[in-house]
Amino acid sequence: MSYNDEFDSLFEETPPEPRLSTAQVRQVERIASEQLIRGYQALQQGVAVVQQMTGEAVRKTEEAHPGFIERYRNQDICKKFIEQRPAVARAILNAESGQGTDSLSELYEIFAESTQNYAGQSDNRGSGGPTASGSASVLSLQQINALPPEQRREHIAALGDRIADIPLDDGDSENPRYKRERGE
Repeated sequence: MSYNDEFDSLFEETPPEPRLSTAQVRQVERIASEQLIRGYQALQQGVAVVQQMTGEAVRKTEEAHPGFIERYRNQDICKKFIEQRPAVARAILNAESGQGTDSLSELYEIFAESTQNYAGQSDNRGSGGPTASGSASVLSLQQINALPPEQRREHIAALGDRIADIPLDDGDSENPRYKRERGE
């Protein structure tokens, strides 16, 4: 066989692989199903751990700073906090969603300390939980979950709009990170 024949043989069609038997197909399906179930169970366990850590952080913060929960549920206070401390607000969102949950207690402490003087500056409507007409839920996944299911969609959309930093198109064109992300 010459060099050209060897080269040409690389591009020839390869024979089709043999088909799997019915038993082999069932075996593959069973394995895939087991993997899916294991993944779902792991996800459920992760959610439970995050909820437990969040609940513990809320409890400890309320003990250290009485009135924290009331302020955390107050739409006006949350809006003001988001305006004044956007990076911390994003960090709280991330921690409540399971990313960096270990720092959630510290983040709640920052919220509690920062908002202690807000209470007199707003009307304390938040003691009954979030309402459907405001956007305090842009701060907290827990607040969204406290709403009835039919009212969550608009708050989830508002949350999605506020999680990201400045869109790349609105970014500082002289910023090196902006240039790198744009491929410049």
